[in-house]
Amino acid sequence: MGKVLILLLVAIGVWFFLRGLRNGKRDQSARIAQDVPPETMVACARCGLNQPRSESIASNGTYYCCEAHRQADEERS
Repeated sequence: MGKVLILLLVAIGVWFFLRGLRNGKRDQSARIAQDVPPETMVACARCGLNQPRSESIASNGTYYCCEAHRQADEERS
């Protein structure tokens, strides 16, 4: 009976330990996500695709998703 009780207590201790590790990782990832500000999204002037401003191509105050769309709009003008 004593061995079973000790085994049960060890199992409960391991469970609490692993649960604490899992919650710690979740809290850390939540803090990292809060530190990064959201990026402004812009739409491509040609096709309307939404993407982050840092990944788009700006030309004369308009944004494009790729160089081909920027060139096509400039050729049309």
